Amino acid sequence: MRKGKYLTITRLLMLLAIILIIISSISNIVVAENTITSPKNVILLIGDGMGPNQVLMAHDIKGSNLYMEDMPYKGMLSTVNAVGGVTDSAAAGTALATGAKTRNSYLGMNEDEVFVSNIREFCVRHDKMTGIISTVKITDATPAAFYAHNVVRTEEALIKKQLIESNIDVIIGPGAQNYSTPNNLVTGEMESLEKATILAIEFLDKGENGFFLMVEGGKIDHAGHSNSIEQCNYEVLEFDKAVKAALEFAEKDGSTLVIVTADHETGGLQKSNTSYKFTSPNHTGVDVPVFAFGVGASYFTGRICNTEISLKIKRLILGDSLNLLPTKAVPVAAGIAPETVVPEAQESNNHALWIGSFSLLLLCAGGIGFYILRKKMEGKL
Repeated sequence: MRKGKYLTITRLLMLLAIILIIISSISNIVVAENTITSPKNVILLIGDGMGPNQVLMAHDIKGSNLYMEDMPYKGMLSTVNAVGGVTDSAAAGTALATGAKTRNSYLGMNEDEVFVSNIREFCVRHDKMTGIISTVKITDATPAAFYAHNVVRTEEALIKKQLIESNIDVIIGPGAQNYSTPNNLVTGEMESLEKATILAIEFLDKGENGFFLMVEGGKIDHAGHSNSIEQCNYEVLEFDKAVKAALEFAEKDGSTLVIVTADHETGGLQKSNTSYKFTSPNHTGVDVPVFAFGVGASYFTGRICNTEISLKIKRLILGDSLNLLPTKAVPVAAGIAPETVVPEAQESNNHALWIGSFSLLLLCAGGIGFYILRKKMEGKL
C-alpha cells in the first residue's frame, strides 16, 4: 500500500515537472517574439532647434496632441558637444548620425579629426536604400552629417563633392536638383515637408531590403534664431505633419521604426503662465525630446545621449539585443527616472527562468523518488 502511494506521489511530481517545463518553453517563445525584432525600415525625423517648449507651444496652438506626442515611447536627449559645451548643428548632427561626440563645425569626424561612418552609410552596406530630406539647403550641417566628412562645415565645395559621391537614392530639399543621377529621386521643389516625406517613402519602399530616411524640419531653428513665435509654431506644426506621414506608413507596414527628435534647442524658449517668449538668439544646452514608434521603439526611452540614437538603430538592424532591454512606455511628464522603469523583456525572462528552475527541481525530486522506490521494490534499501 505504501509503495503504491509512494509511486503515485512520484508520478505526480514528474507529471507536474513536465507541465511546468512546457509552460516555461511557451514563455520563452513569447518572450522571443516580443523582444528583439529587426526593423526593415528606419525613418529618423529631426526638428532642428526643436526643444520641449517648442513642442508644448505648438500643442497649445493646435489645442490637442501633436502626432509626435501620441507616439508610445518617449524620452529626453542630451545634446552637449565633445567638450561639454553648447552644440552647433554640425556636432549635434554628427552625434545623431555616427554615434560619436565631436567638436562644433566638425561633420562626420570625431573630436580627434578621425573619419567616423554614419548610420546612412551603415544602411547602404546592408543593402538598404537611403534618402535625405530637408527644408533648408541640402548641404547645411544637419543633412550633411549623414553623408559628409570634414572638419569645416562651411567648405561648400567639398561637401557638394561628397554628396555627389554618396549615391543617395532620394534627395529632396533646396539645392538638391544639382545632384541628380539616372537612378535616384532628386528634387529641389517641395510643396510641403509632409508631401516630400510621402514621395520619398513611396520611392524607397520599392527596395527589397528596406530603407533609411532622414527628414529634417530645418526652419524651426531659423525661427528660434530670429525669435519668431509665429514662425516657430508654423514650422513645428508642418514638421509634425511629416511625422504623421511617417507614422501612417509605419502602421500599415508593420516593419518600420520611426524616431522623432531634435539636434538641439534654439532660442531658449520659455513659458510664463499662458504665454511664451524666446530668451536668446542662440542655441542652448537643454535636453530635447525623443519620440519613437514601431519595431524597436521601446529602446528609445528615459534620458539618453544623442550618440545612442544611431548606435541603437545599428544594433536593432543587426538583431543584436546586447544591452538593449526595451522599457515600458512612460510619458516624459510622468517624472519617472529611467533607472526605475522596469524592462519588459527582462521581467518576462525572469518569470520564465523561475518556472524553468522550479520545473527542473521537481523533475529531479521525482527522479530520485522513483529510483528509491525501485530499489525498495528490489529489496536493496
